[in-house]
Amino acid sequence: MSDLLELIPKMPQAQAHLAGKLPEVMKGFQSLKQAVEQGKHLSIKQRALIALAVAVAKQCEYCLAVHLKAAWEAGASEGEILEACSVAILMGGGPAVAYTTLVAEGLDQLRQEGGEER
Repeated sequence: MSDLLELIPKMPQAQAHLAGKLPEVMKGFQSLKQAVEQGKHLSIKQRALIALAVAVAKQCEYCLAVHLKAAWEAGASEGEILEACSVAILMGGGPAVAYTTLVAEGLDQLRQEGGEER
């Protein structure tokens, strides 16, 4: 692996190049990214740690670089970062969309059973 952090400045140019080839896809991706970043329930550090764990599980070096730096800048400790990565090691990734639909369905069921909104 090359110096991981050297990948970070390459991302904007690479994404801009891809946007020229897939404008609608990248426009949609950027909208999704902005919506996730404006979340209400997780802190910036928590989102960065989750993203880092997913980057480990999905084996994406660019993602590792970006999200490691983001977690560090958000105040994550070395222990928090490595623990997040250990969760990724345990889980080994997974089809996130499929499992998130199951989580959403489960939340609906819990809300119906308890009537509690959180």
